[in-house]
Amino acid sequence: MATMNIQTIKHFFLSFLSHFSITVPIVYHLRDHRGDLISIFNRRGVRSAIVDIFDSQRKPIGRVEFDELKVIITFKGTVFTEDDSYPVTTEFLFEDADVKGLLHLSSFNNAITYHNSFRSMHNEVAKLDEPISTDTGKVALSLMTILYYVRWNSN
Repeated sequence: MATMNIQTIKHFFLSFLSHFSITVPIVYHLRDHRGDLISIFNRRGVRSAIVDIFDSQRKPIGRVEFDELKVIITFKGTVFTEDDSYPVTTEFLFEDADVKGLLHLSSFNNAITYHNSFRSMHNEVAKLDEPISTDTGKVALSLMTILYYVRWNSN
């Protein structure tokens, strides 16, 4: 669950504008089912977006860079962690993302073991390569949230 941190009239104004444009910077808090903070990410930039990702103690753990004006059909960008960088390319029409070493998100190419749990073709299954207790896992979960956010705002 991603929530916006709306504390001032400025945050309210920016959240209102975000419904009309995907280039508005906003701070997001990603929380687990108990409400505990997993990560925070802050979108900034006008054309070349930079999303800074922080852990619950506000320590920088990663960054996503992409061109927001080119994300209508394809998302292309790079994810940076403390140890590595990962190229990201996903086609929004097919809802697949395969970021080697970080995450795999798909509606169609899932292991047969998932079919008993997810029988509908509309369910996307996300497989993170690292547990979310690690910084890389938190970055992967934040990336997945960013991809959903950008896809939702692009439609």
